[in-house]
Amino acid sequence: KNQWPSVYKNSSKNCWSKEAVAANGNNQLFNLTHGFVLSGCQVVDVNGINYTDCQKKLNFHSARERWWFLAASNCRGGGITLEYKIKMSNGNSLWRKQFSANQIGILEVHILSVLLFVIVLGVCIYFAYYLKRRHLLHSSYQMLMVSIGTEVLGHFFL
Repeated sequence: KNQWPSVYKNSSKNCWSKEAVAANGNNQLFNLTHGFVLSGCQVVDVNGINYTDCQKKLNFHSARERWWFLAASNCRGGGITLEYKIKMSNGNSLWRKQFSANQIGILEVHILSVLLFVIVLGVCIYFAYYLKRRHLLHSSYQMLMVSIGTEVLGHFFL
């Protein structure tokens, strides 16, 4: 169920009713208070002013690609001062971790194409050596070799 349109720019709901839209049972609501044990928050006194300091690494897992919307609220008033760091990745695999869902698999295909073009270039150089020894190396074959060599170099700059 898409909940974002029901709260975004909806002046008919107050802060508390907008917070209530997030279903607490589906891990959609995460309270950053010292009363919520999983938040890792504690009250800190800095120069006589109490702050809530939350420092915790959280992992959220999903079976498929999703859009994530994050919102912070303080319905009691007084405003919010936030410092945060968000790192999102696609699992722990070297091949998938830092790539978005629409880019997964491109690296493997690129590596395979580089290897294939290097092999083709090696075979071309091998035959060019023998054609040169027999004085049969034609300029069109040399242009083919330059073309394949340029393709191999181009793959390294992608």
